[in-house]
Amino acid sequence: MDYPTDRKARDDNKAMKIMERMGFAHGEGLGKNKQGITAPIELRSRIGRRGLGIETEQQHKEFESFLNNELENKPVEEAPEWLKCDEEQRNCLIGQLSDSWIMLGAPITKDEQLMKQDRYCPSEQIAELIEAKNVFDTMDRKEVEAARSRANPYETVKAGFFQNRAAMKTANLDKIFDWRLSWEFDDERRLAKNPLNENERDNVDRFSPPFYFADVCAGPGGFSEYMLWRKAFYNAKGFGFTLTGKDDFKLERFKAASSDYFETFYGVNEDGDVTNPDNLESLEKFVNDRIHTGVHLVMCDGGFSVDGQENLQEVLSKRLYLCQFIVGLSLCRAERRKVKEENGEGNAKVTEKGGNFLCKLFDVFTPFSMGLIYLMYLSFDRVSLHKPITSRPANSERYIFCENLNLFGSTKVKKYLMEVNKRMESMDRKKEDIMELVPDEVISEDDTFMAYIRQSIEQTARRQVFYLRKYKHFAANPGTFDQDQAKLREEALKYWELPDIERPKDPTYFNRKRTAAQMDEERQIYQNQRPETANEMFRRYSGDKVYFPIKRQIARFTEDVLRRCSDTAELRALLMPKCDSDGPVLLVSVVGNRTMLMMHRRNGTNFEAFQSVKGTFPKGTVLLAMCTTLFEDTGKSMHPLGNCLWVLDAAVLNEDNVANFDLKARNAAAHKFAAAVNRLYVRRAIFERNPNKGRRGGMEFSCYTNDTFSELIVAEPMRLKALAEQKFMVRQYKGCRVAFFPVWARNDCRDPQNPPKKYFVECQGVRIQNVLNPNFMLTRNERNQEEVKPRPGVTPQQNRCTNFYDSFVGYFSEDIRASYPDGHPHNGAITFHWSWAPDFSSNFTVEHILNPELDHHPAGLTMSTVRRLIGISETAKKEERTEEQLKRAQKLEAEPTDDCETDE
Repeated sequence: MDYPTDRKARDDNKAMKIMERMGFAHGEGLGKNKQGITAPIELRSRIGRRGLGIETEQQHKEFESFLNNELENKPVEEAPEWLKCDEEQRNCLIGQLSDSWIMLGAPITKDEQLMKQDRYCPSEQIAELIEAKNVFDTMDRKEVEAARSRANPYETVKAGFFQNRAAMKTANLDKIFDWRLSWEFDDERRLAKNPLNENERDNVDRFSPPFYFADVCAGPGGFSEYMLWRKAFYNAKGFGFTLTGKDDFKLERFKAASSDYFETFYGVNEDGDVTNPDNLESLEKFVNDRIHTGVHLVMCDGGFSVDGQENLQEVLSKRLYLCQFIVGLSLCRAERRKVKEENGEGNAKVTEKGGNFLCKLFDVFTPFSMGLIYLMYLSFDRVSLHKPITSRPANSERYIFCENLNLFGSTKVKKYLMEVNKRMESMDRKKEDIMELVPDEVISEDDTFMAYIRQSIEQTARRQVFYLRKYKHFAANPGTFDQDQAKLREEALKYWELPDIERPKDPTYFNRKRTAAQMDEERQIYQNQRPETANEMFRRYSGDKVYFPIKRQIARFTEDVLRRCSDTAELRALLMPKCDSDGPVLLVSVVGNRTMLMMHRRNGTNFEAFQSVKGTFPKGTVLLAMCTTLFEDTGKSMHPLGNCLWVLDAAVLNEDNVANFDLKARNAAAHKFAAAVNRLYVRRAIFERNPNKGRRGGMEFSCYTNDTFSELIVAEPMRLKALAEQKFMVRQYKGCRVAFFPVWARNDCRDPQNPPKKYFVECQGVRIQNVLNPNFMLTRNERNQEEVKPRPGVTPQQNRCTNFYDSFVGYFSEDIRASYPDGHPHNGAITFHWSWAPDFSSNFTVEHILNPELDHHPAGLTMSTVRRLIGISETAKKEERTEEQLKRAQKLEAEPTDDCETDE
């Protein structure tokens, strides 16, 4: 501060007045003997234990070297190194794996013992790493975190639009491993689902098989949020397993993708402890029961606080390593090979690729850790140890990625490691611990493995030591930061194919003390982010195709309809169960404070809340559905299990507009959507009133409870001929005879060769839909294959197949109907309803409908009548085709041949 020479200026300077009262005089120091400094103190915003003015020439030189160090490598593009086991080596060790490999010894409890673990890394390098870590023991935690945020070149990448940094790590790893995590190998299809610009997203994988993954020890769920976002729409389903409590999954924080495709499980002990042998076995059974095959990817990100014992993190985490590896071997699908005997030699051909495994590790100096890695090396086609740039460079974190699980790993290695875990569960590890899983001579004789491991460990350790020293010097110089952070963040997001957008803000909670400016800001945010209503969302997709109320009822399916139908092959039947409402309702899933289901009745005027089912569906979903009861056949009776949602048709599935596809395609998309959404249970928090909380008493969390999820079951469209052959089970239920039909539900293994036998739904009718628009007709070509051709003399339409809205309304427009010269045979109807409700006044029940010997009943249509009329229609069509073929043959005979023309 310059000394003011003007008297008035000194009087106006309050700081100078205070200094003068303390005895300050210009050019002299403070203190009794004027011993204070006279030069201004250099301004430094230091924190922690260091005071103002501390500086050494050596520290300054080292700091300048960090700022200008050309040796610091700051890549965005990474190329992980792979380690592949020789097939002959693997086959040689298959028969040797046994419990005799387990070696016991005294546990490691001190840094000095860790320094002696130098089989795979020089002890000098371990000592150097420990020494670099120990420097921070005397520094304040906030000081270290502040230095890290300024010194780490990639720190500003942060979480992006995901809930935490774990999602960004997954995106980073997915890209550098050439999309082997998400199996998104096609560039065009990947970018179509998640474009980097403002282009509309397109679900190009709606008809591909679903992608299954497991997220273990990974609360709050960043890994899963990224994976569901990358796969997009309803193309993936995840299974989650983690500790309950504060480390549980935060499903409400999934903003980039819907958490409705994520099913959590916590083991038989309901605590999510992955080290418990019973929990491990129950997790494997749970996933196998749900999908009857392994998952494509297992991700494990377990870790816990080791404050004060950072150098022993590897030793403290050894059992966590072990159990996560067991999960990977248990849940991944194993490679399948088909063996063909050709020329006396067995040639195995891969028919299904095995699953992949990703797991977080820390230091890997000890023989125990190395034994685990070696077993993964044998169990998978190839493995890679890699530290991505999103993993902070000064910590010990790294990831092992294993590709293509083989049969040896999924059976023998898994069994061996599970036995190791049981032994660790029963022993007192403070006195004696398992130190080795694979004999040292087996590992050390594998030159390829040893060279790879030593290079990987030493390279990671050198980089870690470098950044620990860099943190130290940045902590001593708080005003500096890495100059490349902004540029690296932009380049990284582009390389990982992530849009640079902000994460949607969480809803604000009521605050009595908020200012007027804060209230204006909240009001503006609400106006910009106001949730779309059910009516607005439905209109956005349907346009002007549907107007409520629809006063015209669905036409009855009668014998006359069948006789007038030009070809019964154009009709599709959907079984309709008994429901509480008048019939199918339009269901729309919208987002408010939470995802809500709204329904619209056919003859209604407004959307209303649909509360008949338990569970939520992803936003932007439009279904035609009915709420019914699912039954289980106990052998003696039909036991009701609860409500389920019977889906007849789908228009929009999680913002994927499928309304204009044909019925078969819409049904296939709905089946995939249901497989991704269905869960066994819905986890719900229970709150209880606490009279001691707040002035009037408040609600506080008590516990979690599991509600049975109301399963989505998608109706199977079938031809009338298949309907006539459908097997029904007539049983006595609530005083009357009821027809039940079997369905796939719960944990059934969907096998097309074996029809469902366990679960049933009560049938109350059939919905018949014409799949062709009225200006098209179904014909057969010369090879007797069905073809769709335009109908002559009828107003043309753009689509040859009826869409969702046509089928929902049930009638086509007046202009199309008027284009028929002789009038439309069904008066414009394209959807029909065949009711199976009993009519006791006419003595007409379901037993009459299904009676194979009753060809006609005056009260309504029977299945025998349908079967007879279908036969008549097929015979007429066959005669018509025969006549056409005869005319075509006569025409060809009458035409001159090329040979005759040549002779002339």
